[in-house]
Amino acid sequence: MQLDKNFVDCWSGRYIGEELGDSGLEHELLGPVHQAITDRGHVTSGELAKIVTWKSRRTTGILEADPDTIRDVTRVAFDEATPDWMRHHILCILKGVQHPVASAILTIRYPGTHTVVDDRAIGAVRKLWQLGLLSTEPPLDASHYWSYLDGVFRPLAASLRVQHRDLDRALWKWHKEGMPET
Repeated sequence: MQLDKNFVDCWSGRYIGEELGDSGLEHELLGPVHQAITDRGHVTSGELAKIVTWKSRRTTGILEADPDTIRDVTRVAFDEATPDWMRHHILCILKGVQHPVASAILTIRYPGTHTVVDDRAIGAVRKLWQLGLLSTEPPLDASHYWSYLDGVFRPLAASLRVQHRDLDRALWKWHKEGMPET
C-alpha cells in the first residue's frame, strides 16, 4: 500500500460518489455558506444548524445556543487576533459543540487550513502510522484537534500536495471501508 496522491484521489472520489449523494449540503456549506460567514465574520444559528447536520445529526438535538451567543462566540473565534490554535477551544464554549463539530465549523470558515476531526479520521491516521506510512504518532481521539491538525494532517496534506477536504474525505472513506491495505 502506498500513501500518495493516488490514494487520496481514489478514496476521496469514492467518498464523493458514494457518500455525498444528491444532498448538496457539503457543496452549499463550502460555497455560499462559507462565503457568507467569511463576509459577515460570524455564524448564524441557521448556518450552525446546517453545519451540525452535516457533521453529526446526533448533535442537532443537544445544540443549545441562542443566536446572539452563536454570533458572539463565532465572531471571537474568527477574529484575526485570535491565535489559530485557540479558535477550536473557543467554539467549544457553545453548548452542544464538542471537538468534532468545532472542527467542522472551522472547516467551513477556513477550508484551506482546517479539517474535520472525528473517530474515523483519527482511526485512519493511526492505522497509517501503524503501517509505517506516517512518521508522527497521531493523537488517540478527537479531543486533541490541534495536535491532529498541526502535527499530522497539515504536514500530510502538504507532502501529498492535496486539498484538505480531499484528504479528509479519503481518510474517512478508507476507514469506513475497513482500511484495506491493498
